[in-house]
Amino acid sequence: MKRRVVVMVVDGFTDSGLSIALDVFRAANSLARRRGVPPPFTVAVASPDAGPVRAASGLVFEATRTAARIGKADVVLVPGLWVESAAEIDAACARDDVRRLLPVLERAHDRGAIVGASCTGAFLLAEAGLLDGRRCTTAWWLSPHLSARHPSVTLDADLSLVVDERVATTGAVFAQADLALHLVAHFAGPELAQECGQVLLLDRHPLQAGYMAMQHLSASDDRIRRAERWARAHLADDFDIAALARRCGMSPRTFARRLADSVGLSPIAFVRRLRAEVATRLIATTALSLDEVGRRVGYRDADSLRRLLLRETGTTPREIRRRRASEPVRAR
Repeated sequence: MKRRVVVMVVDGFTDSGLSIALDVFRAANSLARRRGVPPPFTVAVASPDAGPVRAASGLVFEATRTAARIGKADVVLVPGLWVESAAEIDAACARDDVRRLLPVLERAHDRGAIVGASCTGAFLLAEAGLLDGRRCTTAWWLSPHLSARHPSVTLDADLSLVVDERVATTGAVFAQADLALHLVAHFAGPELAQECGQVLLLDRHPLQAGYMAMQHLSASDDRIRRAERWARAHLADDFDIAALARRCGMSPRTFARRLADSVGLSPIAFVRRLRAEVATRLIATTALSLDEVGRRVGYRDADSLRRLLLRETGTTPREIRRRRASEPVRAR
């Protein structure tokens, strides 16, 4: 039985958000044919008015149908929009072409379709009311803004892919691959999904926490940025949250509130994430022993460091060093 997949796009969609989905489903169909079985997917691209839609890169893509006439699709996907600030995603959500997609998404879900979005596409699902009371994820740097804009959403920004019943969301743009492979596994079996990943050289990314940059997240609040700089410089020291709050001129309670608003983390989780970020960089770029890396970020030994990295990034020091592309630079 062929499953009908519709990818809905509007001006400014991320090129890879569309192309990755198309390539994964095309690969799944091709591999199925080689096995002598019918292709499991039919794929169409829809836009508010059909016709040409301009991607973020400026390339023009010709949609094959209007969003309002997608038929009885089994899957409806929304690639993210390319934005560079919270204000830009707010402006995008207010656009007429975007607003016209929302009832289409809602009706598709009510009809029984799986509805998925990559990256900032999660904002469109939230605007359509499909994330109310659900778990989801989005681009990590916009996660605090999604929580502020839609408080009823349960956001798990550490995860690259979150599936809550028939609603699926992913982290940053290239996590579209995780969603597409999940759908291949769901409808056509895990073996075909694994083969697709091997043919296309796609790795699954269960967590996006390892890619989060606290420096980027804290940039929206001057005092939190000050706290981030101070904490980063004193990770090896034994400081408490009260001392960190004083360094940026706030009470611990005010610090916790502003930290939650700007980066979506508690003070303890904030410092823990910083330690993991710096430790990951040191492991990937130096030949320091794990004990020494641990001491530089405030841990006594390598075992404590391993537990930190596994909890915060979902990986191990060995995997981090295995992935580095060049010989380590020895610390002096």
